[in-house]
This record gives sequence, C-alpha cells and structure tokens, in this order.
Amino acid sequence: GKEGLTIRDKDSGDMIEFDGSRETGPGIQIKATAALVIEVDGLFQVDASAVLLNGRKLADGAQQF
Repeated sequence: GKEGLTIRDKDSGDMIEFDGSRETGPGIQIKATAALVIEVDGLFQVDASAVLLNGRKLADGAQQF
C-alpha cells in the first residue's frame, strides 16, 4: 500500500503532509492557519500542467506572468 507522513502542530492545526493515497494522487499538502511565507533570493519557478489560486485557474500549461 501507499504510505504517508504528516507533521502537524496540535494547537494550530498547521501541517505538512506527504501522502501517496490522496484522491488527487501522490503529492504534498501544506496547511497554514495564519500565513505561508516563501522567501527566495533568486528564481521562484512553478512547472505544472495547471495552476490554481483559491480554486481559480491561473494558467493551463506553460505560460509567463
């Protein structure tokens, strides 16, 4: 079977989950209750077949913003 690993803050519910059995397929889920901050000194690149933000599709396939 497929296995997963979840690291969860018991008080806030914030978590990082590596899961191979999710309905959407293997992947990583990050849940943050207050903020999720990504700091990059260089390039931030997303390679995906589709990009969603709050359920809205931002891009299908390779595009530049």
